[in-house]
Amino acid sequence: MMRARARSLSAVLLLLGSTVPPVAQGAEPFEITAAKTEGPMVAPWKSIRPDPAYHGQWLVAGDLDGDGQAELVTARHTDQRVATVLVMKLDGSVLWRWGRPNAGNQGLYCDVPVQICDLDGDGHQEVWISPAGFLLALDGRTGKELRRLPLPAGLEVADCITFVNLRGLDRPRDIIVKDRYHKLWAFTDDWKPLWEWAPKGYMTCHHPTPVDVNADGRDEILAGYSLLDPNGNELWTMKNDKVDLAKGHLDACRIVATGKRPEEARLLVTFCGANGIAMLDGAGRPLWTVTGHHFESIDYGRIRDDLPGRQIVVDLAHTGQLDAWLMDERGKHLGTIHCLESRHHRLIDWNGDGLDEILIANTLRLFNGKGKCVVRFGPPNAFEGETGPQKGNDPGPLAIVGDLDGDGRPEIILHSLKSILIYKSDRAARIPHRWLGTGANWTLY
Repeated sequence: MMRARARSLSAVLLLLGSTVPPVAQGAEPFEITAAKTEGPMVAPWKSIRPDPAYHGQWLVAGDLDGDGQAELVTARHTDQRVATVLVMKLDGSVLWRWGRPNAGNQGLYCDVPVQICDLDGDGHQEVWISPAGFLLALDGRTGKELRRLPLPAGLEVADCITFVNLRGLDRPRDIIVKDRYHKLWAFTDDWKPLWEWAPKGYMTCHHPTPVDVNADGRDEILAGYSLLDPNGNELWTMKNDKVDLAKGHLDACRIVATGKRPEEARLLVTFCGANGIAMLDGAGRPLWTVTGHHFESIDYGRIRDDLPGRQIVVDLAHTGQLDAWLMDERGKHLGTIHCLESRHHRLIDWNGDGLDEILIANTLRLFNGKGKCVVRFGPPNAFEGETGPQKGNDPGPLAIVGDLDGDGRPEIILHSLKSILIYKSDRAARIPHRWLGTGANWTLY
């Protein structure tokens, strides 16, 4: 009863934006070095060595052939222009290939415009890609080109592809494309332009975030530091006394909550260049802000049972301080995991106990909310020579958590330039079964 009351009070404080600390303070923040932790080692459920002539570090997953299991889609690129696509079954067999072998680069420094979506609603998913000058929709079953859509004038390649519901239809049927940091364009599914937008005095973001902040059935778009209405008009631009928005761009956004009014929504964001993380409401008001580190990608889930509310995992990256932080929902620091590379992390309830564990890909380890190593991912030579400090491109492996085999339980994918290893726990907590794989609008940020 006392714990339930603590959680309720924490939720009220979060809604009010109070500066009162959480009811349960917990122990002092833990601090561990990932490479020095030990835990039981698990073997991969699936081990794949992809065709290197077509395989790249970018990976999305979805059921492309309708067999109830996800296929793995990887891609090579040249400065984001998609050069090859490789589609594999979970046993590593190739469903189809696209592009010229050995074209482009395998490594990553950005999102690559390759997504999976059944935009036309025919029950069969397409693979959407952007080579130079176009968007292409490829048949998920065969790789056959279905549609070739010209990009707007001045846009050489779509920095990313985002599927949104701007018109209040039965499902997302609109598309947003963008350049790297300066402009967005919105189109209908039959490629009629809806609007275009460029911020004044600020940069945009890595990947726009669709969020219905007023429960009207149409998406607003967090397009950087500004929230746009479904017609592309600016509703607000962030104002934060602790963050100099002119110093960079929006790195990541996670939707923590929505409601019937914008003030009930919660958006957790990080600032590249301005070195901060903040919780906003749907009206753009900062509820709390923490600065001083290059915070980047965010996970949000129930990780600790001795604290009210949920917790945050965020990496500190690109500044020589390659750590992952655990924070509470008010931004209080709970722990530090020192890594050789902290960028790519996910949450999964691996044990089915109702609490998420923290997967940090480059460490090949899974940690609980107090810093204990729960699992090490084997074999001992997994990704040999590929883990370690970053050297320009993001090193391997990267991490994905999602249901691949259709049993409602998520698997872990660790993938690199050379290997794809999939790990399965029969005790992993079931997840809402909305899709197989990564879903639409996958992003590294």
